[in-house]
Amino acid sequence: MARNAHPEVTRQRILDAARTLFARQGYERTSIQDIINELGDLSKGAIYRHSLRTYRSRYRTGQRHPTA
Repeated sequence: MARNAHPEVTRQRILDAARTLFARQGYERTSIQDIINELGDLSKGAIYRHSLRTYRSRYRTGQRHPTA
């Protein structure tokens, strides 16, 4: 598996796509698959890896929720 040289860029792309979809169709109606489709070039695994890093990072710094 190739390493992403710029994970912060990928993370920002995921967040931007999610925000766009949340605005368009609402949080409750947006799935991970919708975000994958919006991005067009990331796998479900890539999105989960970036999400897991975010949760771990926030947890270590005392923030319990990634949006905090």
